[in-house]
Amino acid sequence: MAQSSHRTARRRVAAILMATAAVCGADAATPDTPQTPASPLRPPERTVAARDDAGGRPRAGALGFDWLRPRSAACRPVSDRLVQRFARCRREPGAFGLDDAVYVCTVGDRSEYLVFDDRRACERNLEAMHANAP
Repeated sequence: MAQSSHRTARRRVAAILMATAAVCGADAATPDTPQTPASPLRPPERTVAARDDAGGRPRAGALGFDWLRPRSAACRPVSDRLVQRFARCRREPGAFGLDDAVYVCTVGDRSEYLVFDDRRACERNLEAMHANAP
């Protein structure tokens, strides 16, 4: 039962995000940077301060939320332990039609974190996600 409701919620969020991306012109993906159909994000174009020394991952202490769990989503500091659990991360120039640079980091099939450079960016994106929810 919980899996079914999670899949339904994920499909709704994906549909909303795709519509938002279409309206905001996020169709600029290049063949070098494949983009999943459900992604509201544009391909990476820049790097910023939330990056750690190793490159492709956010630093511990940056703020983020799990956008696949909208009911419990809140801007919280990302722990070092959570950063280590990220299976993969990619840097994007924005999400939800906003221009705040973000790391999109996957923990598993049911968890994907958006990690931002500062609290204001995190709160703006969390608010945009909630405003576009079904």
